[in-house]
Amino acid sequence: MQNEKLFFSRFVYNGEFINRACLKKPFERNGFVYASDARIMVRVEKSLCEESYDPQGGPKSLPSFPAPESNYKLDLKELIEILKSIPRCETVAVSGKEAECDECEGDGRVEWTYEDSNGEEHYDYFDCPICDGKGKVKTKEIEREERAIAINGTSFKAGLLQKIAEAMNDIGLPYGVITYQAKNSQPMLIQLQEGIEVIIMPCIGIEPCRELHLKQANEE
Repeated sequence: MQNEKLFFSRFVYNGEFINRACLKKPFERNGFVYASDARIMVRVEKSLCEESYDPQGGPKSLPSFPAPESNYKLDLKELIEILKSIPRCETVAVSGKEAECDECEGDGRVEWTYEDSNGEEHYDYFDCPICDGKGKVKTKEIEREERAIAINGTSFKAGLLQKIAEAMNDIGLPYGVITYQAKNSQPMLIQLQEGIEVIIMPCIGIEPCRELHLKQANEE
């Protein structure tokens, strides 16, 4: 597989949570090589890989990949165009869960510190100065990666779809096929090519700013 290391790097976890440290590298399991950041996961048939991967790595249990039941063409050019149409960062009106104040995490209060004339520090909780104690805000500056794109009515984080677009470009694929649409708390399944599949979890409570309406391949 061309650009193999770069391809897998799109999906591994790069954060600091200790309980996700096992996701920082690709790993081998049951004839496949996996990479995931806990929101998106790719699996590649081991026969397609040139590098060696740790069979003892990764989490103890893996999510199930749903059985294919659909055939929606996901065009790389179309996906890139819709991603580029979203500003890198913009101030937008928010509601629902998105409206929770990030500073106080929706609580409405934050810890304040006061140092007296003797150099002693005092702590207490008062109204959050960002949301004026309401726990919610009307607008936020949101980066492109945090926006949502609806694919056939189900929303996904733009940042995760960007990972898929970059991975497709890494291995020279003009399109993939959505073989299972996300439903009933199950992820969307995308076959990039024979032996390479991706599952991606939908995002709940985020209003999509863009929409993709895909047709079954036999409807084109």
